[in-house]
Order: sequence, then structure tokens, then C-alpha cells
Amino acid sequence: MDGRRDRCPMEARDCFALSPFGYCHALENTDFGDRPCPFYKTWEENKKGYAAATERLRHYGQEDLIRKYGVKFY
Repeated sequence: MDGRRDRCPMEARDCFALSPFGYCHALENTDFGDRPCPFYKTWEENKKGYAAATERLRHYGQEDLIRKYGVKFY
């Protein structure tokens, strides 16, 4: 990999990882052939997943990880 990112072939405007310029913030290689992107999530799905993961960490007493990695981007 040379660090350059490819334009997302899906161009799903509701994907949380899609930049305003059509590039994926999460993946460098977006060539999935005929298959859909396995990483695709809407902002709402990502928010729900983030909340569920945070709750699991709290349940298991891992507040230190929440403080360390708990960056909210929505």
C-alpha cells in the first residue's frame, strides 16, 4: 500500500466513513469486486454500535478504555 485511498465505488452518501470527496476514511482498499462493501454502516447504525460497545465496556468495568479510546465523532 502506498497510503493513497481509492474513491469509494459505492458512493453511499449515508455511510459514516465516506468523506465529502468520496473517499473512505476507514479503508484504503475499496475494491470489493461485485460484492458490496463489508464495512458499510449508516451514521445511525454506527452510533448504535458505539453506544452498545460503550455499554459492554461499562458492564465489564473497563471505563479506562472508554476514557482512552472513547472519541465521539457525531
